[in-house]
Amino acid sequence: ASMSMGDRAPFALAAATALALGLGCAWRWRRSCSSLVVERSGAVWATAPSRIVCVGDSITEYGSQPDGWVARLGWLYSRKADVVNRGFSGYTTRIVRDILPDVLRRLECPCARTTAVTLMLGSNDATVEGGFQHVPPEEFLANMIAICLALRTAFPAAQVFVITPPMVDGPVWDAFCRANWGCDGGGRSLPLNREYARLAERAAESTGCNLVDLFSAMATPAVSFTELLSDGLHLSAFGHEALFRLLSAALEASLAAPAALLEHFPCDVLAAPQLLLPSRSKNS
Repeated sequence: ASMSMGDRAPFALAAATALALGLGCAWRWRRSCSSLVVERSGAVWATAPSRIVCVGDSITEYGSQPDGWVARLGWLYSRKADVVNRGFSGYTTRIVRDILPDVLRRLECPCARTTAVTLMLGSNDATVEGGFQHVPPEEFLANMIAICLALRTAFPAAQVFVITPPMVDGPVWDAFCRANWGCDGGGRSLPLNREYARLAERAAESTGCNLVDLFSAMATPAVSFTELLSDGLHLSAFGHEALFRLLSAALEASLAAPAALLEHFPCDVLAAPQLLLPSRSKNS
């Protein structure tokens, strides 16, 4: 179906913003002319590991805890890629879109190394209207499109994976907030998260990104979604494992699969014996 001018507005604005956000990093990628691949004595390896960047809110930030989904990625890509966590607790798409130029600048965008990027936002945006974190649906969509395009511009060699916000147990999160901080939980609810999950899906489709539909995966009858949450909002140990399995399956089916990446120096030094005693190999 064709889009009206009003429908096109978020896409046009997002595209213009993304160009500005990614431009500062794209030039560095074009300047990268030194080879990172070495082939010697029949062995091939990389002199610098690939990189995976995870962008999001607290559900991404907490992924670096022991057995968290980001920490598990680090082990999956051991000797293949550095996994960088850029999760910001409490942040919305509005804030991430604003700080993204600084985030990308600090990463120095060595795009030739970055093989995958994950983006998961929406759990804080999807609060009741009037709340301090609330981001309206139309703005959330525009922000997600801008962020996706900026990431694709900054990391043109990377596969970008948009992860939908997970299910939420509003009453449990509300009780948790009242018990710990004396405030409500922002009116979070399953219908709101479902709406924002579908908007995240639209953003992924419109920008050519991969979709990892965590929200829908949590709806499977095999296990109650509440068991995948620790406090009604954040993932439990089971939730981290479920997301890791979902994401790793998507990665395995992509160009960013671990098997597709070179090792950071040979794993078996016998394949490149000159690495053992380089001074002796020079004299032999």
